[in-house]
Amino acid sequence: MTTATNTSPAPGIDVADIVALGICVIDCDLNVVQWNRTLERWTEIARDDAVGMNLGTRFPRLSSPIVRERLANVFEAGHTAIFSAALHKQFLPIPDFSRATGEQMVQRAVVRPMDHNRQYALVMIEDVTAQFHQVNQLRKERDLLQKSEAMLQTNQRKLRQAKQISERALRAKGQFLSNMSHEIRTPLGAIMGFTDLLTDTIHDAETLATINTIRRNGEHLLMIVNDILDLSKIEAGMLVVEKLECSPHDVIEAAVSLMRAAADAKGLQLDSRIVGKIPARAETDPTRLRQIVLNLLSNAIKFTASGSVRVTTEMDQSGRLLIRVLDTGRGMSNSQIERIFQPFEQADSSMVREFGGTGLGLSISRELAGMLGGALTAESELGRGSCFQLTTSLGQFDAEKMLHESCRVVPSSDRTEAINYVAESGNSAPLSCCRVLLAEDTRCMQHLIVRLCQKFDATVVCADDGHTAYELATQAQVDAEPFDVILMDMQMPLCDGYSATRRLRNDGYHGTIVALTAHALEGDREKCLDAGCNDYLTKPIDRTILSSVLKKYAPVPSA
Repeated sequence: MTTATNTSPAPGIDVADIVALGICVIDCDLNVVQWNRTLERWTEIARDDAVGMNLGTRFPRLSSPIVRERLANVFEAGHTAIFSAALHKQFLPIPDFSRATGEQMVQRAVVRPMDHNRQYALVMIEDVTAQFHQVNQLRKERDLLQKSEAMLQTNQRKLRQAKQISERALRAKGQFLSNMSHEIRTPLGAIMGFTDLLTDTIHDAETLATINTIRRNGEHLLMIVNDILDLSKIEAGMLVVEKLECSPHDVIEAAVSLMRAAADAKGLQLDSRIVGKIPARAETDPTRLRQIVLNLLSNAIKFTASGSVRVTTEMDQSGRLLIRVLDTGRGMSNSQIERIFQPFEQADSSMVREFGGTGLGLSISRELAGMLGGALTAESELGRGSCFQLTTSLGQFDAEKMLHESCRVVPSSDRTEAINYVAESGNSAPLSCCRVLLAEDTRCMQHLIVRLCQKFDATVVCADDGHTAYELATQAQVDAEPFDVILMDMQMPLCDGYSATRRLRNDGYHGTIVALTAHALEGDREKCLDAGCNDYLTKPIDRTILSSVLKKYAPVPSA
């Protein structure tokens, strides 16, 4: 038989003394009737001293009118009162006792009537110090979180403002670059174009040498302008490379061909060869690849007094195109190599005095190499020449169609075709039937382009602005004598080329419109084509390119 366990308190033990609550009984006058051991420990007031003690006298805070009113509700109305201001602001405070350690204790007290006559009330006091500190910590963390959120919102607002300022600055810089391109390249175009025309009419050797010097310096100035614009576009994040299918070998050979005259003038041997196999066609930006190779070749020839410059092309182990430009020039030290890729830097100041240059070419070339998915590095030794290594990604290519060292490929490009065309045809018949409307506000550029077109035997009518061009083109259609090509300058006063082109297209004009602009920034071509132009030419005007474009759109002469 199982004996039940006795769970009742031992005889003589008051339950109120073994609970963790401070418990006392008071009458309606706040006199203490009962005081448990916990309260003895908390207040250090013995039970015998506490019984009969008036709480209002011992703890003056309890004698305040608002506390007495709340306690009166307990005795008169039989309501329960809660005091816990430390944890809940809506509750009234009660006296806080100090522990023996000196730490302030925080309590929560519940006062409720004990009898039907409401003569006595039971006061149960709970030590909520730990909860108080937890709540206090949570409040601090909440306040900190609110401050952090406010700071985050402030920072986000500042970032939005900074972004807006940056975007405005970027747009302003883009507009500045566009305007600078136009304002610098337009007069340069006139200088170089008229210099070109002079070479056709002058046969005196000394005068021709003078004219060629003017032209070379104009070309040099144009290269500097292009370098500065390229660097600015890179810094502004406005330069975008294309991914077009082309022959990398053709691009490299075209660059070598352009630099051959400079090498011959210094008595340098210039050669190019394939090592192993390379793709016949691959994906890259041919314009930027050609720009890098031209810069490397130009530097190699410039800094090589005798010997040779060699270009090798191969595939590296990672499947990228590897182009090496090696020379037998003066070479560089390791410290000089570290400097040459920095903007506006050259290997040392003596090179600036001896060779000139802005020090931008290699910096731009390294940036372009990275944008093409590769890199540009250099190895050199003083007195023993230099080797520049360019790698570039090739995208997709046909591994079955490869070129090797024995292949002889003739480079081709729009420019090469235009040069060949002019060389073969001279100034004769192919453009004799071509009627051209030139919309150009600059008188010197009008005169230059008219002279160039007349050399190709084309007929030219001029307009000073887009509005006049629109009227002339429209009237020519009405008269059944439409223009074959409109050369439309895109930046003119009153009515620019964009507005005139859109207006013509909106009115159903289907004739050929070729944009003519000194703007040379990324996206300018697309902007012109989006406006309705069929083609795009940049200033300075290259007579061979102009001839090629006019030939492309001119009517075929009748037999």
